[in-house]
Amino acid sequence: MISIVPNAQSVTNLQKRQLPSAPENAWLRFDRNVSRELVHRRALPEVLIADSVQVADDEFLIGTQLPRANILWSDRGYPFHDPLLAIEVCRQAGLAIPQRYYEVEPDWQFISKEIFLRVLDLAAFADNESSPPEGVLRVRFTNKRERRGRLRDLTVESELTIDGQSAATVSGDMMFFPKTTYQRLRAQQRTHKAPDGDLPQAISRPVDPARVGRIFYRNVTIAESDVSSSADGESRYVVVVDHGHPVFFDHPLDHVPGALVIEVYRQSAIAAAAGDGARAPATAVVTRCDVQLADFAELSAPLECSARVVEEPEAGRVQIALGLHQLDNQIGDAHVELYFASTTDSGGRPAFAGRKRAV
Repeated sequence: MISIVPNAQSVTNLQKRQLPSAPENAWLRFDRNVSRELVHRRALPEVLIADSVQVADDEFLIGTQLPRANILWSDRGYPFHDPLLAIEVCRQAGLAIPQRYYEVEPDWQFISKEIFLRVLDLAAFADNESSPPEGVLRVRFTNKRERRGRLRDLTVESELTIDGQSAATVSGDMMFFPKTTYQRLRAQQRTHKAPDGDLPQAISRPVDPARVGRIFYRNVTIAESDVSSSADGESRYVVVVDHGHPVFFDHPLDHVPGALVIEVYRQSAIAAAAGDGARAPATAVVTRCDVQLADFAELSAPLECSARVVEEPEAGRVQIALGLHQLDNQIGDAHVELYFASTTDSGGRPAFAGRKRAV
């Protein structure tokens, strides 16, 4: 499950703001970020939400500025900001909005079992190498359910525009648990999974960063597996868990964080798609990412990811099916589309252009 274990202070509720007749980015402030406690981060540079405003019942605008010098998000070889940033912005919005507008307590646990990203226009993520782009995430909550008058779960639908260009959609679900309820749930799960205690993990050497489109070794999240490939073209990789990574483990967690799981899927997809040497890993951009998790990935047991190329619908684009495996069970699956961004049209514009859809 994709979840956040907070270490947050209480936040006062904000009232709906009166909106002027102006472009959406004029309704939001971009000169400072929200409190780090509101998005459950400890490091200030990891806060991506600048402002929020309610525009209708269960509909909100979130202001964001995409970072240009983040140790993880800026570790790339292609000339675009990482589209997976849209997931992180939506995740932080899913933390901030329920606390600000729905009276969800800041020490509750926020859990997601599925998330879906679609890049609508990769050109909107273009890096001009001179200034950080400002974006507006329009968020809508549906399928809200309450228990004893308190919000417990909902569906999130969002669309990110960057400097006025529609860039991507992100959707998924969120569940909210009181801290004590979550702790009981996790204690029960760990008892069933490892009745004889924690399992030792072998120290695995990460693959070369260039193989997964990274520059820095510290951001590499997969290693070779003893079962590297199968007859049906499936590749296997061992998950590398760096407990000191400043982004994935910004604060203590009792499970493998969702951001790390998504990065494992990305890197496994790149390794599988570029394994024959016909494609350059440094140019691989994620343009679709569907993630579903049936269980928590435990820190105390080895974790592996499987990857298999399933389709190449057109030049420069590859579809990869992935699975997450632990303790002889598949605990998650994903579908990732990679666009190898070295392919351009006659005008130098990225050849990829997703089909836009309403959110």
